[in-house]
Amino acid sequence: MVTLRTIAEKCGVDVSTVSKVIHGREIRVTEETRSKILAAAKELNYRPNALARSLRLRKSGAIVMALRDTSNFVYPEIIDGAQEAAERHETCFFLLKYTSGETAGASLISLVQEGRVDGILWDDLPYKAFSQELIDAHVPFVCLNGYSDIGGQCVTLDDSDGFRRQANYLADLGHTRIGFIGVDPQSDVSILCRETFRKALAERGIKIPDHHLWHCHFEGDDVAAVADQLTAADRPTAIATASISTAKRLSDALARRGIRVPEDISLIGYHDGPDAKWNNPALTTVKMPSRAQGAMAVECLLDLIAGGTFHPRVILGEPEIVERESCARIS
Repeated sequence: MVTLRTIAEKCGVDVSTVSKVIHGREIRVTEETRSKILAAAKELNYRPNALARSLRLRKSGAIVMALRDTSNFVYPEIIDGAQEAAERHETCFFLLKYTSGETAGASLISLVQEGRVDGILWDDLPYKAFSQELIDAHVPFVCLNGYSDIGGQCVTLDDSDGFRRQANYLADLGHTRIGFIGVDPQSDVSILCRETFRKALAERGIKIPDHHLWHCHFEGDDVAAVADQLTAADRPTAIATASISTAKRLSDALARRGIRVPEDISLIGYHDGPDAKWNNPALTTVKMPSRAQGAMAVECLLDLIAGGTFHPRVILGEPEIVERESCARIS
């Protein structure tokens, strides 16, 4: 097995010098020596001893991302970004699927209390009091959603910017009769997204009437009721949705009702994923910087585990309109 001593002997330096260079700690060495050590580590395919490191730090050296639905199209980019950040910090990264309910929450808390992981990344609440129980139990955590009762321990996307861009994109195509389908109408985040979208259009002189505002489940499995209303004569010429799943299912429901996308209604989703380009027609979406969100969440969690303080972070990476076939310009 390749160890720090193996590299030290190859380079003719002390083990402590190799350790500090490889782990990025402060040390005064020449660039030639630093380069020689790093090259030797790469040549010998050195892998840190995670067990020894965890014993030194009295930590497990592992974190867990707990998600209720690992098949959700939003998560692959977040997971990839989180895993890459964990690997940079020589931290084991586990993915856990959990269900709703107090039993699931207690199991997550016990993972930290029993020393199997050092902290938790999570998104959906398994039950209302979960975040407060984490705080009371002194469990390091970072949430991927902006719940009001988590003490600011969240890393979230700048959805305000995302929905402004979504609204302006449709307005730039010449649409003035625009509808919006949100999700979970009672949540603070959903209200913010809907009102941001409405305000952006109002600034362009476009008003959305209340009967052109809808909501459905995040997965869009109940969007058929909205599609029924879109058969009316005064339907909008463009629809924006708060999730890609809603847009995909709405596209299918409209096709079954003889309403063509984009010839009769332009349609834009939110977030992006493989389903968007595989849809018929391929869906235009707003792609958010989810990979950066996952990476920053891990960085913040590791800071907390190390005893640092935490301030809420908003990922300000620029949302991207991914243009495909589901939106058309008003002629």
